[in-house]
Amino acid sequence: MPDSVTAVTATLASGFPPPPLRTLDLPGPFEIAMYALCIVLGGILAVVVASKLWKSRGETLRT
Repeated sequence: MPDSVTAVTATLASGFPPPPLRTLDLPGPFEIAMYALCIVLGGILAVVVASKLWKSRGETLRT
């Protein structure tokens, strides 16, 4: 990657502040990182949207 692109990317990325909450504390010694929670929620959302699209096209879901 050219140095100018790297410099612009670094400048843009440094302008975003870190999130105030990085982890979600669960009972006991468990915690979930916010990025992991977003990935899980994105997967669930993808399944819901794909299911609705599948049903709208007249297909039946096999479970």
